[in-house]
Amino acid sequence: MSRKNVNRRSNQSGVKTQMNALKSSLHGHANDLRAIAPVSFTRKPFNTITVEEVVKTFPNTGGSAIITLQSLIGRLRSQLELSPESNTGTPKVTLNNLSVKIKRIDLFSKPAGNDNVCSVRGYFYSLVPLYGLGPSQIGAQVPMKCIEDIGLTGAEYAKVSYTYPRDQSDMPLSVIVDQPGAGHLAICKITPGQSSDTVVARYHLLWNTGIEQDGQLTYDVYTGLPK
Repeated sequence: MSRKNVNRRSNQSGVKTQMNALKSSLHGHANDLRAIAPVSFTRKPFNTITVEEVVKTFPNTGGSAIITLQSLIGRLRSQLELSPESNTGTPKVTLNNLSVKIKRIDLFSKPAGNDNVCSVRGYFYSLVPLYGLGPSQIGAQVPMKCIEDIGLTGAEYAKVSYTYPRDQSDMPLSVIVDQPGAGHLAICKITPGQSSDTVVARYHLLWNTGIEQDGQLTYDVYTGLPK
């Protein structure tokens, strides 16, 4: 048998397999379950999302804005439309029920008015506090990286971006129940060239729901197949 005939038969077999798969997906099909009992699965998988925040006010010393874990998760809840319902005022999902893994943060700065030059500086803090200031206070934090950029109106924004190391980007974070005197974990500090500038922040996250305030998950326990 010539090589040409072999190739032709191989191509025909591949087309037939693809057509059968298409018909199966269009019309539905039965599945052959080979497991003798229900197999394990992930009840609450982490999903990817990019959360955007437009920062226009910089109230801190030196004209900066600090993004905390609480404000970031609040922005996530707002973007997913899980904020308090208008008729009852009760949140669909509270801040304590959301968990995130922070992968990357992008900052874009745009000047106000007719300014030609803009700049932005980003301080990206360690997500693991170094030491505690007290039993009810969060540990002190230091920036892992400080990045600055200068942009030009009509050409490009001033922009900086930082990807967290894997040991921190794979760590789930959630808002701890508020306590008197307790601080909130700082994620990054944004300092534009001028306080009148506008900064667009984009947070690349993995997110999850269903975290109880005590950190425990409760589900119905499956005891096995009926006897």
